[in-house]
Amino acid sequence: MKFVRYKLPEKIEILEHTPFYGKFLFTPLEKGMGWAIGNALRRVLLSSIPGAAITALRIDGVWHEFSSLENIREDVPEIILNLKKVKLKLTEVFETTLTLEVQKRGEVKAKDLKGDHHVGIVNPDQYLFTVVEDLEHPLRMEMEVTTGRGYTPLEYLRRKNAPVGTIFMDGLYSPVTRVTFEVGATRVEERVDYDELTMEIWTDGRVDPKSALVAASKLLILHMERISELEAVPVELVKGLTKEEEEFLRKIQQPIDALKDMISSRTLKALKDAGIETVNDLIQYSEEEIYQIPNIGRKSIDQLKAALGMLNLALGMQLGEKFKKYTIER
Repeated sequence: MKFVRYKLPEKIEILEHTPFYGKFLFTPLEKGMGWAIGNALRRVLLSSIPGAAITALRIDGVWHEFSSLENIREDVPEIILNLKKVKLKLTEVFETTLTLEVQKRGEVKAKDLKGDHHVGIVNPDQYLFTVVEDLEHPLRMEMEVTTGRGYTPLEYLRRKNAPVGTIFMDGLYSPVTRVTFEVGATRVEERVDYDELTMEIWTDGRVDPKSALVAASKLLILHMERISELEAVPVELVKGLTKEEEEFLRKIQQPIDALKDMISSRTLKALKDAGIETVNDLIQYSEEEIYQIPNIGRKSIDQLKAALGMLNLALGMQLGEKFKKYTIER
C-alpha cells in the first residue's frame, strides 16, 4: 500500500523538566494525530513503565500481618502501608533483598534499610515506624524487592515455597503518577488545521519524565513494528485452504526480520546481502547451500535451525503445489 506524504513533528521541545515533572511540546502533527499519539502515550506511561517495589516482608517472631510488636508504636499493617511508600530504583538486577535491624529508641526511616549496590532509595526520609523504648532484643526485618509494571495484586505475587511468616504486599511498581495532555491548533504556511500536542508528566522520582516518555515511545514502536510486519494474504487467495494451511502460509510470508530476536545481527545481515528477504526464501535453501553464503558459519546455521524450529519450519523444506502460487521460488 502506498502512502501519501505526512507531516511529521519538526519541533519536539522540552518546555520544563525536573526529576518529578516534565512538560513537552510536539508540533506540527497531522490533524487527529495529536489525540491519537497523546492517548496512546498516556495509557502506556500510566500502565507499562517498569519500576521496583517491596513486595514481601518477614519480621522475626511475626507469623501474620495482623500482629502488633512490643514497644513499637505502629502495628504490622501500618508498617506495611509505610513500606509501600518507599520508592526504590534497581540497576542491573530484577530483584534483591533489603534488611533492617533496630534496637534503640527513635524513629525508623527508609534510609535505615540496608541493601546491596544494586538498590537505591529515592525517598530516604520516608517514615516507617517508631521504637518507643529500647528493645531487649534487636528487631530484624527482611524485605523482598522485585520489578514489575503498573499495579500487581498480592494474590499474583504469593509463592508456595516462600518461607513461613512471609507477608506479601501489593506491587506498586508504576513510577508515573499522573499524565495530562492538550491538543491545540497550529499553522504551517497556509494551513491552519495541524495539531500541536502538549504533554505533562509527573513521576515519583524513580524515573525522570523524559526517560519515561522515551520508554513509552519505544514500547509503542515495538508493538507497531510487529503489526507492520504482517503481510496479509488477499481473501480470494486463501479460499480452499484449511486453517493450518493458512497459518503455514502466514509464517512463510513473514519478512526475514521476523527472526531478528532469535538470530544475531551479523547472520541477519548476511542473509539480506544474499537476497533472502522472507522466511519463505530461507526455507528453500538447504543447510549446505546456506553454508556457502559469505559470513555464515556453523553457529549461524545453528541459530537459523533453532529459529525456524520455533515456527515448526526447517531448512530445505519442499512446498506443495498448493502453496507455490502464493510464493516466489528462487
